[in-house]
Amino acid sequence: MSEWARSNEGVRIGDLFQTGFSDECGHYSTLYQVTGKRGKTLVTLRQIDAEPYIDETCDRSRGVVKLRPVPDCFISEGFDVRAQVCVEGDDHTALGEIALDEILHGENRWCRCYYPYAKYGAYRSGWYGFDIWKRYEAGLPLGKASGSILSEVLP
Repeated sequence: MSEWARSNEGVRIGDLFQTGFSDECGHYSTLYQVTGKRGKTLVTLRQIDAEPYIDETCDRSRGVVKLRPVPDCFISEGFDVRAQVCVEGDDHTALGEIALDEILHGENRWCRCYYPYAKYGAYRSGWYGFDIWKRYEAGLPLGKASGSILSEVLP
């Protein structure tokens, strides 16, 4: 099991992180940009927009599309998270890897982790991805991840 130490020393303003979740409808990644640091452990994140794209690694049968971040195109207010640095790696985590987790808000503890975009990338699958694939195959603009393209009528 990996061991972690709390520190924001390796995080820079402008760094990009992603988080995601999966359910029966597919996978959903969201991208964030570091906009500030406070003290020795806190980092301020703001959600940024993303552009979907398709390359040879995307799986049409599962509706998988990749997301390219649009830095400084903010779509949320900032919020603080704690930074952690891996001090003892294992098969899943590299020494020195940085992860962020949401801070305690009263009695509620969010169990969401944020990982470096550069290492893990970001993607979406399922209904959102199938819609993007239809647009791609029809030669239409793919739009932005925050757009309301799901509500548009496709040819």
